[in-house]
Amino acid sequence: MRVLLTVVALLCSGLCAAQTSTAVQPYEARVPVSDQSPAARDGALREALRTVIRRISGDGAEYTAADLLSRAQQLVQRVGYERETDGSLVLVAGFDGRALESRLRALGLPVWGVHAEQVEDVQLHISGLDSARSYTQVVGAVRGLPGVRAVSPYIAENDHLELRVRVEGGAGRLAGALPATGLLARDNGHGTGLSYRYVRPALP
Repeated sequence: MRVLLTVVALLCSGLCAAQTSTAVQPYEARVPVSDQSPAARDGALREALRTVIRRISGDGAEYTAADLLSRAQQLVQRVGYERETDGSLVLVAGFDGRALESRLRALGLPVWGVHAEQVEDVQLHISGLDSARSYTQVVGAVRGLPGVRAVSPYIAENDHLELRVRVEGGAGRLAGALPATGLLARDNGHGTGLSYRYVRPALP
């Protein structure tokens, strides 16, 4: 267990050093596309905006904000394409945070955004991890969430990882943002802190 925790801690340090290039940006999303045609671009922009809305207003907010998805072209500030390491193509879209938050507030949705709130340390329990890669995937995803200032692993044993997450807005904000990682689902296996399970298999 100590060896695994040491490995995870070292990998997390590497993630921290590379955070400026790999962290999730609050108003940015990456969406796989088959090509760069206008039709593929329009669909990917809507999906990217859906991801951003979930990230800053919580899981399920995209249903209340469904009308905004058709206006993704009006809210996007930058858009481009990148190749993943496996050669697949992704669209990368960044949206106007102020305009988007204003429209979400007008719909009565909570908005966490990137503005300073009370900072709290939250216990996060994660189960179902099956490899060193899945550990680093999860830690990197949590570290990149809006408002997260620090992530410290303190237990890594078998398929289980426990983190201390320092986050603006505390447990409520973190719980709303975690599903947007696409890696975690809520689990009620612990009595304290937040409990999630890893749901996406690690890539070979």
